[in-house]
Amino acid sequence: MPILRTIGRLAFEAFYRRRHLGDEIPGSGPAILVANHPNGLVDPLAMMISTAGSVRFLAKAPLFQMPVIGSIMRGMGALPVYRSIDGADTSDNKDTFSAVFDALDEGELVALFPEGISHSLPNLQTLKTGAARMALGAEARAQNRSDRELGVRIVPVGLNYGRKGRFRSRMTIRAGEPIEVRDWIELHERDERAAVRALTDRIAEGLREVTLQLDDWEDLPLIELAVRLSPRDGTRPEEREQRYVNGIRRLRVENPVAADELQSRVSDFRDRLEFLRLAPEDLDLSYTRGGVFRFVSVTILQLCVTLPLAAIGAALWWLPYQLTGWISRLRRVDSDIVATQKLLLGIALFLIWWVSISCISWKQGSAEVGIAAALLTPLFGYLTLRWGDRFRAARRDVSSFFRFNAAESLKLKLRARREELLEVIQSRKAELDESAP
Repeated sequence: MPILRTIGRLAFEAFYRRRHLGDEIPGSGPAILVANHPNGLVDPLAMMISTAGSVRFLAKAPLFQMPVIGSIMRGMGALPVYRSIDGADTSDNKDTFSAVFDALDEGELVALFPEGISHSLPNLQTLKTGAARMALGAEARAQNRSDRELGVRIVPVGLNYGRKGRFRSRMTIRAGEPIEVRDWIELHERDERAAVRALTDRIAEGLREVTLQLDDWEDLPLIELAVRLSPRDGTRPEEREQRYVNGIRRLRVENPVAADELQSRVSDFRDRLEFLRLAPEDLDLSYTRGGVFRFVSVTILQLCVTLPLAAIGAALWWLPYQLTGWISRLRRVDSDIVATQKLLLGIALFLIWWVSISCISWKQGSAEVGIAAALLTPLFGYLTLRWGDRFRAARRDVSSFFRFNAAESLKLKLRARREELLEVIQSRKAELDESAP
């Protein structure tokens, strides 16, 4: 439904600061999108808004029984998956498979999460075989019926969140290279189980390439800082990130003492930067009078000019924003569905509030006033979000200037520590390169 897609996109873009990496997600099929599943019902929303085409999702059957969520699922054309873990009769999946085959045959996009569960673990879980069976089944059916090649592709999509339950946090969607299902059809004709297993393994490999595979969440700060400190070598940040993940894993096996030393050095350096509220890039900042003048004049002008509009938006949306946070804190849920709770609650409260403001304006004023309120209220909210992002960036820049620029001795000491750390990282470069994906 277009209205659901529009509301979902607006809510997602308001909650997260999203960026897309890697290949383009196709806007049409026949293709199956497969993704990791770290963030509950937010994950299908992220995939839905990242493709220009409509997507048929597969979701566990109990969701269709929920009053509101069930209506949304049916409105989106989602298909139920019956699982024994939910006490369902798995033979009912026959109709779901048939619906997927029909959708792919008609050139549609189908999306699912082959891990089968939403979780907050730092690495990819064992994949179910459903995606492989659906893709191979659709391709085989097309060839049996009309002796033609359908051309089904499987596209791995990595969903990587920073602080997934925090408002205005960053998230990255990274699409990998499509997997051509036709390459497994010959094996499928000889040995269906072997083909399903081999294709599932290839899907897992594709997902590992687009997601950050950690042994422990405690490694994440180490990896992020190591990537930001390392010299640029022509590769993308996410590629260097995965290389360091692989390297640390290998180093822990082959030389645990060296791995502990590296982690200790990075953690110490990170703690010093966090104490001063600095980023690694701040160590190389230099300020000129002209640069400082331009920054101050332009930034102050932008913030001051847009402040009145942002203040109106903040006043208009303060109550539903606060209510969303208060109610979410009262209802403690698992970390993988915190964002789902906040997003669904926020959509409901913000829509109710928006309609209420519009109706009150219409009743107390006129039809024109009501229409103006309905149009301007969301616009003021958007301006408030943008102003907040700009203000936080400016505040960090100003803080870096006053805390660090004048302290030349502190800058030199931190630069020296950074160079020492880089020497350690470079000394392990062979292991990291050998572990590169």
